[in-house]
Amino acid sequence: MVLVLKNKQIDGLVPMDEEIAAIEEAFRELGQGVAMNSPRARLRTPWKEEGGQYYFNNIMGLVPGMKSMALRIDSSFSKEVEVAGAKRRVYPGDFVGLVFLFDMDTCELLAIMDDHVISAMRVGATSGVATKYLARKDAEVMGLLGSGEQTRCFTHVRDIARGIIMAMESERAVNEDFNLGTSQEVRILDLARAIFDLCHTGRPFRVRFIEGFEHDIQRRVPDASKADRLLGWEPEVPFEKGLIEVIEWIMSRCLEQWDRR
Repeated sequence: MVLVLKNKQIDGLVPMDEEIAAIEEAFRELGQGVAMNSPRARLRTPWKEEGGQYYFNNIMGLVPGMKSMALRIDSSFSKEVEVAGAKRRVYPGDFVGLVFLFDMDTCELLAIMDDHVISAMRVGATSGVATKYLARKDAEVMGLLGSGEQTRCFTHVRDIARGIIMAMESERAVNEDFNLGTSQEVRILDLARAIFDLCHTGRPFRVRFIEGFEHDIQRRVPDASKADRLLGWEPEVPFEKGLIEVIEWIMSRCLEQWDRR
């Protein structure tokens, strides 16, 4: 029997440490030339209205060590709009995103899953793997791109996932697009300092400023008022609380693995 999982059922189903372990194993097998993936293939064609476009996307890959092969597909509609004098492409409403999971031993289809939450989980777990291997144990000076005065807004993944689900379930979201994000600005230098302090290294905070990107955006603040007005969505997890959760998780789960390297 094929298992069918919706976003609500997937959200929170797998602990983050298991997600990171699965992504790490997939990358290990890919490096060994065992796992395989293919460049994503996209189809785009004018559709419905001037500037409208139908979009189909598919990605596939297999990990023999897990006896698994997966195919992800996305079917959506986009249109061109003008914002502040500049043209941009938006995807109004929801889109169809599915992941098909196959058993490599039996060749059978095991599951059909919504991919909205899975995509967020995959990105987070990939970042966890990168952090594990890129962080040097003997590092004493933090490299910071730019002046550190750049500001960004950090939204907890639980808030993002909740907003996506609310948009999918609301009739008011049909043919609409939304920004999901907090408006609480954080200087990158302050973020670096907060992370350093929460790690309790016992060392002085030392930063080396590195020339930033030529066109680095100095201030980025999302306007989520539409999501608030139509969906009743607003972020609930404060930046400080979310950051503490991340640091505590890394300290409890990852440091033991780093020490064994």
